[in-house]
Amino acid sequence: MTETLLDRLPEDGRKALIKVMARRTFARNEMVFHEGAPGDTMHLITRGRFVARVTNLNGDEVALSVMGPGEVFGEMMLIRGVSHIRSASVVAIGSGQTLSISKRELEGLRQKNRAVDQFVIDVLGERVKNLTTALLDAHHADAELRVHRCLNRLRTTFDDGSDGPVEIPLTQSDLASVAGTTRQTMNQTLRSAEDAGVVELRRGRVIIVDPDRLEDLAWS
Repeated sequence: MTETLLDRLPEDGRKALIKVMARRTFARNEMVFHEGAPGDTMHLITRGRFVARVTNLNGDEVALSVMGPGEVFGEMMLIRGVSHIRSASVVAIGSGQTLSISKRELEGLRQKNRAVDQFVIDVLGERVKNLTTALLDAHHADAELRVHRCLNRLRTTFDDGSDGPVEIPLTQSDLASVAGTTRQTMNQTLRSAEDAGVVELRRGRVIIVDPDRLEDLAWS
């Protein structure tokens, strides 16, 4: 299993953090928070997957990113005001669970436990790394390669640890938004991948059947 930011904490810091975090459960398609709403709470995903959506210039909601267990969202409250405005909406893709903590509680822990302070730095550092990767892909990778890399990242996010195929329950429109390309390009690339035996296409979902080949395509 991939190490998460929480796993990096020493045991005392991890226990101190979890002790004050509130456990929240979400049903399929349940909204965690809305874009534009005030909020000062950060969430750590413990179960399920969540999608962040933003409103584009046409007024349509588009998928921005997909997150799974061990990942964090809502962390922008760490560097903005206590009652900052949410920059995206977050929705549970299936049933899910998070541990949440307010900025006030987290700031209190940071003053008492240096390991928790390092955790906050790691959370923000991870966000910068992800944004840098997305920016480099946007400038230096062609659309087909971005699709393959997007699918490969999502394969990891949705992998349940079994040896079987990995199902990505997202529409081609959502996949195109996350990959930063058009739906037409996404469809063409997926059809080619299906012909090559890498994926199988289903209504509203993509099944990864040859992860090794997809890995090769993502980094070719």
